[in-house]
Amino acid sequence: MKKILNIIMIAGVIFLVSCEDKLDLAPYDGLTDEELFSSANGFETAIRGVYNGFKANGYYGETRGYNISPEVMTDNVTLCIKGRQTRRELFEWRNTAVDESFVLYGKGYEIISRANRLLDNLDNIERNDFRNNIQGEALALRALIHFDIARVYCQIPTQSADAGTSPGIYYSTTFAPEELVTRAGTTVNSVYDLIEADLLSAAYLIADDNGSGRLNRAAVYGLLSRFYLHQGDYDNCVL
Repeated sequence: MKKILNIIMIAGVIFLVSCEDKLDLAPYDGLTDEELFSSANGFETAIRGVYNGFKANGYYGETRGYNISPEVMTDNVTLCIKGRQTRRELFEWRNTAVDESFVLYGKGYEIISRANRLLDNLDNIERNDFRNNIQGEALALRALIHFDIARVYCQIPTQSADAGTSPGIYYSTTFAPEELVTRAGTTVNSVYDLIEADLLSAAYLIADDNGSGRLNRAAVYGLLSRFYLHQGDYDNCVL
């Protein structure tokens, strides 16, 4: 019996070794980072993926979106008792930090990770107008989402005298899905400094015209104006 077990174990080891290369396969319905970020077409696909994230439920899309949820919570939208009672938990302020009533935080960082993934691989292509424009779009989108999250979950700099030193949010600048992140030590001022830096860099890099539905230089300056309004820097707001 012992001899039989030894034979079975040896056969199993041989099988696993011989099949190791067969088990390590690339996905048939996707691309690795090396494949995706090896050409301009790959980067074009990646930036469109960042934009596509905004259409998802939890940001600008559907009933849990960033647009509708604040309206419900501030009574600008009235609950229809005889209807489906969509968003009732928000209307009655019964939402919690762990439910899916308002998912801007998680959805926002998901889209940010797409932008960071693109930015982390920029060195794979030569520096030219195309690369500058893609980088500018990704930086602006990353800044926009952090700005949205900060305005929802943090104090506004003009809100009070100590708002700038109050707790901020985690500002994600690289694609690191396994990293344990924390907002410890961040402040509203430090977050706003990073948002401004990304937007200023984006304004320098991005193209004047990217077609319909995409950011361009004028849109970035518009975001900067809104940013400075919230920061209380009114001189830069009108420039």
